[in-house]
Amino acid sequence: MPTAGSNTFLRPDEFLAGPGCYAHEHGRAASHLQLLDTDLDQMGEVLRALLAERVGASAEQWRRSVLHNLRVLTSSDKALLVIWSPHGRLVYGDQVGQELLHSYTTRFADSDRCRRAVREFGLEVWNLRQLWQPGELERSLYYRSFAGPNGLNDTVGVTLLFPHASTELCMAFHRSRPGPISEIERRRELLRLLLEPLRAAFRVDSSAVDPLTNLSSLIDICDQGLALYSLDGRLLKHNPAIIRVLSQDPERDAIEAEIQIVAGSALRMLAPRAGVPPPVVDTRRKVSTCQATYYLRGDPVGWNGLGHATAVLVSLTSITFQIPTPDRLRARYGLTVRELQVASLLAHRFTNVEIARELNISPHTARHHTENVLTKLGVRSRAALRALLAGGPSGTSSER
Repeated sequence: MPTAGSNTFLRPDEFLAGPGCYAHEHGRAASHLQLLDTDLDQMGEVLRALLAERVGASAEQWRRSVLHNLRVLTSSDKALLVIWSPHGRLVYGDQVGQELLHSYTTRFADSDRCRRAVREFGLEVWNLRQLWQPGELERSLYYRSFAGPNGLNDTVGVTLLFPHASTELCMAFHRSRPGPISEIERRRELLRLLLEPLRAAFRVDSSAVDPLTNLSSLIDICDQGLALYSLDGRLLKHNPAIIRVLSQDPERDAIEAEIQIVAGSALRMLAPRAGVPPPVVDTRRKVSTCQATYYLRGDPVGWNGLGHATAVLVSLTSITFQIPTPDRLRARYGLTVRELQVASLLAHRFTNVEIARELNISPHTARHHTENVLTKLGVRSRAALRALLAGGPSGTSSER
């Protein structure tokens, strides 16, 4: 991104007084830029692109459209857009080949000074001379191995930070051949005029890139125990329901270890190697303690505008078998101990196959027990059975 061109270094407090381009009037910088009809027409195209719908599958097209129109406005030959978020890095190019994009992403993006433009130089709109000391660029590996050979010259760009989504964005626009300083400044000034519309549009877009803020709030109000993990395997949060379950079981550490295993399995499924199909991973797990049996399941969540999952959610359901003595339920309906177990699992929406797996019996036997339970309780459906047990005196099952 920042590449070849003028190497005159300006401090942040000096850049507004660039030679021949800016003057101070009443403490503010006044531009002498003369806008041509073609400039106004193209700025209109940029604004229309910024205001276009960018939900669902069109989000990626929206970013590419904005980048393209800005490249045309700044009379640039090549353009790059990079978005850094907690979930990875997104890179787009306009008039840039896949080989160059791959090289930039894998080898040079982290050494690109565009990320330092705001943090170290105080610049949201910049050109090359404000990011490098005189002669420093030409000696850098970035220029000698990447920018120079790929003809990335006279770079101007925009760098924006969005703390609400922990996201950084940089757009850079390059010329194939170096030109006069006055033309570099003109291209930078065109970007500066659009800074606020760009900031507003990409602020909304950054929220779409990172949907975890809303997701985190949603799981707090869910009655089921949930644990949210980032794509690098970090635990982001436990919701109140899972905290309550874990606090009540003396073998909490064992349950948490199993939750971590399930999260890791789901993450492996989301991160296949290049050219290799996603692995078939079982993201379900059962763990039993002296107090209860827990069923865990990991699922990708937080789908962003690019159709990528941004996190993994592990759900926890606990089943406690409390087989009563031969009293009210057993005496009233004549259920055997096995049928009481089946009734408990049916109340928790288990299928016959799942009941068979849980009780270590065949699916045929599970189906037979299910039919007996429904007949003895005088109901015709599992839903009716659940309603009966929910209001009955059995206490044969509980879900936390």
